[in-house]
Amino acid sequence: MSFSNVEEYMKQRDALIKEDRSLRREYMTVHLRSPLEVKADEMVRKLRAKEAETVWKEEHPDILHPFPGMEFLTGKRLIEKTKIFEVLSKVMPKGALLHAHFDATVNASFLLKLSLDQPALHVRVPEPLNAQNIASILPDFEPLPAQSYNFQGPSLTSSDYVPNTWVNIATAREKFDLVLGGPEGFDKWVIDSMMIRPAEAYGTHNTVYKIWRKFTSTFLVSRGLIRFMPVFRQYVKQFLMSSIEDGILYVEPRVNFLYKKMYGADGTETVTHREMLQVFEKVVQEVKDTLKEQGQENKFIGARIIYSTIKFLTPDELDWYIEDCIALKKEFPHLIAGFDLVGDENELRPIIDYVEPLLRFRKRQAEEGVDIPFILHAGETLGDGNTADDNMYDAILLGTKRIGHGFSIVKHPKLMEACRERGIAIEVCPISNEILRLTSSMPMHPLPIMLNNGVPVVLSSDDPSVFGNMGLTYDYFQVLVASEVTGLSTLGALARDSIEFSSMDTEQKEKARAAWEGVWKEFLEYVVEIESASTSAVDLASCHLPPPSLVRPSSPGPLADADSNRKRSRSPSDSDTKQYKRANTGVGPSDASHSNGAGSSAERNNMTSDATKSSSAADDNAASTPGSNRSDRQKDDGVKSSGDSGDAKASTSGEASSSTAASTVPPSANIHMRCLIVTQDASIIIGKGGSHVNEIREKSGARVMVSESIPGNPERILNVSGPLDAVSKAFGLIVRRINDEPFDVPSVPGSRAVTIKFMIPNSRMGSVIGKGGSKIKEIQDASGARLNASEGMLPGSTERVLSVAGVADAIHIATYYIGTILIEAQERMPSSSFSTYRPSSNSRRPTHNSGGSGGGGGSSYIPGYSHQIHGPPHHNPPQQLQTQQIYIPNDLVGCIIGKGGSKINEIRHMSASQIKIMEPGATGVGPNGAPGGSEGERLVVITGQPANIQMAVQLLYHRLEQEKQKQLRAQQQSSTSPSS
Repeated sequence: MSFSNVEEYMKQRDALIKEDRSLRREYMTVHLRSPLEVKADEMVRKLRAKEAETVWKEEHPDILHPFPGMEFLTGKRLIEKTKIFEVLSKVMPKGALLHAHFDATVNASFLLKLSLDQPALHVRVPEPLNAQNIASILPDFEPLPAQSYNFQGPSLTSSDYVPNTWVNIATAREKFDLVLGGPEGFDKWVIDSMMIRPAEAYGTHNTVYKIWRKFTSTFLVSRGLIRFMPVFRQYVKQFLMSSIEDGILYVEPRVNFLYKKMYGADGTETVTHREMLQVFEKVVQEVKDTLKEQGQENKFIGARIIYSTIKFLTPDELDWYIEDCIALKKEFPHLIAGFDLVGDENELRPIIDYVEPLLRFRKRQAEEGVDIPFILHAGETLGDGNTADDNMYDAILLGTKRIGHGFSIVKHPKLMEACRERGIAIEVCPISNEILRLTSSMPMHPLPIMLNNGVPVVLSSDDPSVFGNMGLTYDYFQVLVASEVTGLSTLGALARDSIEFSSMDTEQKEKARAAWEGVWKEFLEYVVEIESASTSAVDLASCHLPPPSLVRPSSPGPLADADSNRKRSRSPSDSDTKQYKRANTGVGPSDASHSNGAGSSAERNNMTSDATKSSSAADDNAASTPGSNRSDRQKDDGVKSSGDSGDAKASTSGEASSSTAASTVPPSANIHMRCLIVTQDASIIIGKGGSHVNEIREKSGARVMVSESIPGNPERILNVSGPLDAVSKAFGLIVRRINDEPFDVPSVPGSRAVTIKFMIPNSRMGSVIGKGGSKIKEIQDASGARLNASEGMLPGSTERVLSVAGVADAIHIATYYIGTILIEAQERMPSSSFSTYRPSSNSRRPTHNSGGSGGGGGSSYIPGYSHQIHGPPHHNPPQQLQTQQIYIPNDLVGCIIGKGGSKINEIRHMSASQIKIMEPGATGVGPNGAPGGSEGERLVVITGQPANIQMAVQLLYHRLEQEKQKQLRAQQQSSTSPSS
C-alpha cells in the first residue's frame, strides 16, 4: 500500500481504526452522545492519564510494583485513594448487578456482626485451636434448638475443649485466647475464613486449582450463618441496601437451593424454599417502601432470583430441583428469573452430563406453562478444548439467555459471533477472574477482545464478600484504568446493557432506563464540575457535594460497617431529588472525530433539501400562540442567546443549547421536511395555547410550524426544519404527542403505530426508493417502520407522498434515514426545481396511497443497544436493528400463523419483533454463502433488537414444540384406540 503524503496516510489510518472499533457497543451510539457526555468523557480520560503518572508511577512503600489494573487485593487501598475511584464510588449509576452469588454478597464482618446477636448460633471445631493450627481450621456454624444452647462450654482455644462440641458463638468469641488475639482474634479468624487474602491469592494458593480450594472453603463457613432465617432476613436487606448505596438499581442474584431446608428461628431445619422466597419477597418490598418514604423510590427497581444448584449432583438428582424450580416459578413468577448450575467448571461435572434432564426441564416448562430461561455458567477456565471450555457450546445450544463468566469465549470466533447476533450477554467478573487466577491482572484480561468483537457484556462482582469488591465500583474502576480505548462512555454503555440484558419485564426496564438516564446526566454534570474545579487548582475534596439524587440511600443500622473504606457524602434524609427526563432519541455527532459530514460548518449548514427552497415555507403560518413572536422564532430555529443558558442545564441527556453544541461539535446538515396531517392531529400537536408545539420545539431544537386550517379540507401541512438530528427527533416527539405517550420513555411492544405522510419532490423520490426498492428496504430494516411511496403526484404539484408507519422511535429513525438521502441527493443535484402541494378549500382529500397505519411491528430503541447493519452511507442513524433467519417445517407453518394470523401476531407483539414468513422456495444465506434451509422448510426472517429476536425465536420454537407434542399425543391416542 502506497501513500502520496502523510495526510493521506493519516486519513487511511483513522479509517482503519474506526473500522476496527466499529463493533464496540459504545461506538454504535457515539453519535448520540450529548456534548455534556463528550466533555465528561474527555475529563475522565485526562484524569486517568494524570493519575497514571502521579499515582501509578510513584513509589509506594507497601506496594512493590504498582500499575493501573494491577492485582486487586494488593492495590485495593491505593485504588481507594484515587480521584477516579472517589468519583465512581460516590455518584456513578451502575445499572443492574446480574452475576452475584447471594451467599457471598454481604461484607463478611457485617455477617459476623449479625450472627453474634443470635443466641441460637453455635460454633465448633475438630480440635482445640492454637497458634500452629488456627490458619488451617475452619469454624463450623449451626443454629441449635433452645434446649441445646451451650453458653458454658470451654473456649475453642482451651485444651479442655472436646472436639466438635457446639459452643454459643458469642461465648466462643468472649473466651477466645488472648494469645490468639482475644475477641478481635476470633473475629479475624472467622472473617479470614470467609475471604481470600493477598498472601493466599498471590502466594500460597497461586494456581487455579489451589485458589479454588480456598474459595470453596469460604462458603462452608458462611453457609451455617446465612441458612439461619433470622440472619437470612437481615442479610437480604443488607445486600439490597449496600447495592443501592453503590448506585445499583436492580439485582439478580444466584441463590443456591442445594439444601432443601433452612433453619428456622427455633433452630430446627424446617424452612422450605417456598417460605424462604416469601421472606425474600417481603424484604424487597420493605426496602422499596422505605425508599418511597424517603422520596428515593427511583433508586431501586427490584430484585429477581436465579435458581441455582451445584454441579456435583447426579443427573437423576437434578430432577428434584427441576420440579422444585418449576413449582416456585408457578407461585412466584415475578421472582424466579432463570436457572443455573454452578461450581468449579474445571473439577465438577460439565453441562453435557446434564443435557438429558435439562432438555426434560424445557419440556416440563412447556407442559406447566412457565418460562424459566437458562442463565448458565460456562467457560470459566484457562482450558482450550477441555470440558470446561466445551461448556460454552452446550450453554449456547441450550439457549442460555446470558453466560456466566465466558472467560474462554475469546478462543471461539464463532461463539463470539453467535453471542453478538443472538444477543447473549457475557457476565464478565473482572476482579473475580483475576483473584481466581484466570489472569494475572486486568490489562491481561480478555474483556477488550469481547468488546472489540461486539459481544454484549455486563460487568459483575461475582462473590464480593470473598474478594472485597463490594458493589460494582471496583470492577468498573479496574476496567476503566486498564484500557486506553475504554472511557466513561464505555462504562455508560456497559451499565445500559446491564439493564437491557436483565430479566426485568418491559415495564420495569422502562422505569429502570428512565431512572438511570436521569442520574447519569447528573453524574456527568458532577464530573464536569469537579474536574473544572480541579483544573482551577481546587482540591477535589473542596468541590461541591454531589446533587441530592446522586446520594445513595443508606439502611437503618450499621451500614457504614459494610465497607469502612468507602465514604459517603450525605444521608438518606436528603429527599430533594431533582427529576431529569431521559432523552430516548439522540442528537447528532458530538465528537469531531466521529463527524460524518465533510467541509466547514458553513458548508454543512448550506446543505439543504429541495424542500428548503420551497416558497410555501414562508406562507405556511406558525401556530397562532402567545409565544409566536420574533424572539421565540429565533429560539425555534436553534439560535439561543446567552440569556438562554439556563435552558440548557435543564435539558435531557441527549440535548444541549445550540450555543453549547455549536462550540463543541460541528452542526449537522439542515433540512426542511413537510408532511400532511389531519386537522385533529394538528390540534393535538399544537396544544392549548401552543403548549404542545412549544414543548416539541424546546426538546428537539427544531422549528415546528403547522399551516392554517382551510375550510373544507381535512388536512394541514406540518413543517419541520433545522439540523437533521433535531428534525428526526422532532418527528419522534410528534408521534409521542399524538399518542399521548411520555417523551422520556422508549417505544415498547404495544405502542400505537402512526402514519406520517411526507411530501417528497418527485425528482427525489427515486433516491428514497432506491434501485428495486433497496433504499426503502434498508430504511424499513433499520427502523422497524413500514414505507410506501404513492404512484401519482399530489394535485397541482410535483410532490409525491411517502407514507411512513410505525411507533415513535421507528418514525424517528426512519426520518433520519430519509433526511440523509435527501441531503445527499441535494448535494448531487442542487438545482432541481419543483412545485409544492398546497391544500385548497375546494380540494378533496388527495388520492394518494397512505400505506396503512399499522406498519407491522415496532422498534424498542434504547441508546447503547444496537447492532450495526448496512444503511445509507456516511451518516449514522439514531438506531439500527438486527436480522436473523430461521427455518421451520412447511407442514407446521399453519400452527405458527394461527387462525387469521392470530398466533404470529401474538408472537410479534410479545417479542416486539418483525416476523416475516417467506413464500415457499425462498432461501436465505447459509454457511459460506450457500443457500440455507432444505426442501420442506420455510424461511422465517426476524428483525428487531437482539434480545427481542431471541424472545421471538424462543416463542416460535415453543409454538412448534407445542404442536409437535399435540400431534404426538394424537398419534398415540390413535394407535391405542380400538380399530373399527
